[in-house]
Amino acid sequence: MQGPFSLSRSTLEAWEHAISSPRFGRYVRESKGNRQLAVRLYQWNSRIGQSLYWPLQTLEIVARNGISRAIADKFGSNWHLESGFHTMLAPRPRSTLEDAVRRQKQQRCIANPSADSVIADISFGFWSTVVTGHYHVPLGWAKRLPIAFPYLPGNATREMVSHRLDGARDLRNRISHHEPLLGMRLT
Repeated sequence: MQGPFSLSRSTLEAWEHAISSPRFGRYVRESKGNRQLAVRLYQWNSRIGQSLYWPLQTLEIVARNGISRAIADKFGSNWHLESGFHTMLAPRPRSTLEDAVRRQKQQRCIANPSADSVIADISFGFWSTVVTGHYHVPLGWAKRLPIAFPYLPGNATREMVSHRLDGARDLRNRISHHEPLLGMRLT
């Protein structure tokens, strides 16, 4: 737990200078110029981000494992090494996957790393990308959505899942980059 933070004028000025006026400005505006309240709001923002880390981490793990199951249903358990899967990917996700496979080969010194090791090495952006409309037909999401997410309500669509994953990824990135969560619907 963080100890008491002195909010003397000189401390506030030094703190604001250190984190930058533009970054702190959003909190100052929100607190109508009250810098002490702005610091408390900044701390609140950090605590909210911390409280969301576990659910976001769980969501990311569940999503990547489920999406991997769906990809494996089409390309086999070694989907991460299958050229057919690599070729259907757009350049950026293909590069992300190839980099992850390469890192695993170098780190583990094995010719064919397991899908599990590669899955954990790939960013959330990759996983949310392969659920977008671009991959609806090539991955057959109409058939594979229940494989990836078996507990979805029956009326859930790929579009809904994609939208929610994008929102979660955006929130995770905002938290990771210490951006303000002020005004966001966090439900």
